[in-house]
Amino acid sequence: MDRTITFCVGPAVKPVDAMARSVALVRRTLPMLLGDTAHSTATLTEGALAVINELVDITARHRIPGTDLTGHLAWDGTHALITIGDMDIALPPAEEEPGMFTVRNWAESIGQHRGDRGGWSTWAAVRA
Repeated sequence: MDRTITFCVGPAVKPVDAMARSVALVRRTLPMLLGDTAHSTATLTEGALAVINELVDITARHRIPGTDLTGHLAWDGTHALITIGDMDIALPPAEEEPGMFTVRNWAESIGQHRGDRGGWSTWAAVRA
């Protein structure tokens, strides 16, 4: 089985709806992604969902106009690796985006890189 979940939310979808759709999809599919590993814990699921919720919210409000929001979650056996993109700005500090406090609380590491569409993609690693 592939150890990834990929999702896409259209440009007309409001940030609150993008959050709800993304979290609902990952909530349903994450147990299958983790399989029977010892790491299929409620804590990992809670952390991954919290990070996805906040990064989708921030990205949806700052996405490149007219583009889809894309999300990717991969499981490497020790981390849930999450990438959400593309934003038209660099990642704001937590003082400007309070949701970043939640992301930093759950993520072992976080960063950004230029996405395929010229914007910024944000990645975070949530440890099992």
